[in-house]
Parts: sequence; structure tokens; C-alpha cells
Amino acid sequence: MTAFHRAVANHLVHILLPSADNIGRPFGREDFDRVKEDLASCFEGVTAYLQAPAEGQWQDGE
Repeated sequence: MTAFHRAVANHLVHILLPSADNIGRPFGREDFDRVKEDLASCFEGVTAYLQAPAEGQWQDGE
């Protein structure tokens, strides 16, 4: 797949994550970082809106 085809095939997906577990204990930053790393690894990039401004992570190259 060429870079052009990858660019055309992009989709925007919103994933809303809870900030606390079922008994109200807040998740740590490391939990969100782990999800962000996993998504970036699978999909070649991720932008996380944890709080303004957004924070991004992208893979370079083809």
C-alpha cells in the first residue's frame, strides 16, 4: 500500500476512556500512556485529548 492509499484510507475514531474504576479510584497517567502506546503501535499514530492541548504520537517513514 502506498503512502497515498494510506492517507486516503484514514478514519477518525473517538475512544472515550473512563477516568476512574467502578469504585471511583482514578486511573494513573501510566494506564492512559499504555493505551496510547498500544494504539500508536497498532495504527501508526494516536492523538490523545487528555486535557487541552492535545498530545500526539506518530510513527515516521513508510
